[in-house]
Amino acid sequence: METLLTCNPRPTAVFAGNDELAIGAIQTLKRVGLRVGRDVSIIGFDDQRIATLYEPPLTTIRVPTEELGYRATILLIDVLRGKATDSDMVLPTSLVTRSTTGPVPS
Repeated sequence: METLLTCNPRPTAVFAGNDELAIGAIQTLKRVGLRVGRDVSIIGFDDQRIATLYEPPLTTIRVPTEELGYRATILLIDVLRGKATDSDMVLPTSLVTRSTTGPVPS
């Protein structure tokens, strides 16, 4: 986040690879005096429990982690049994809007 803040123009939004990285970005923004969701929007990915507990609550992409774990286990069992596993899998995700996002600053 510190590197992104040196860009000209400064980004108005950041998508982090997971919620923990997003919270780190929020901490940096707060430390330098920027308003999260107003000056810079932040979105995480995975909707961990911390996303609702952090201040401000984190906008994030919800991932069906139980289904992901189940399917990964089935694939692992197939690999261990010598079955081919070259299929792609797409699981549904959804945007959970909370307080870390807002309109583009003017």
